[in-house]
Amino acid sequence: ILGNYRQHGRIIKAASKPAPASQPAEHMIVVSFVRPDFVEMAFTRLALANGAGFALTYSRRIHGQAAGSQMSDWLNVNGNRVERALVGWSDPATLAVYAAALPES
Repeated sequence: ILGNYRQHGRIIKAASKPAPASQPAEHMIVVSFVRPDFVEMAFTRLALANGAGFALTYSRRIHGQAAGSQMSDWLNVNGNRVERALVGWSDPATLAVYAAALPES
């Protein structure tokens, strides 16, 4: 995911949370995709549960010629809140339920 984001966007933040003894490490990636007609921000948290990998992504896209400045304004108001919400989601049991419902590869 990080390589794909690097290839198509600009990494704003990439951080890892070290793994405690009871669970694997987690990662957060924040990336911007700037195109002529829009700007998109994606916040992605990578986590493992019951041996399955999950990418929890929140994205925001703004269209138009003023998209860059509008996205900057949006990020100033909402960026930290979105990141905290994804990182703060701490119910691995929920991931385990979803993982159990998926087919094994």
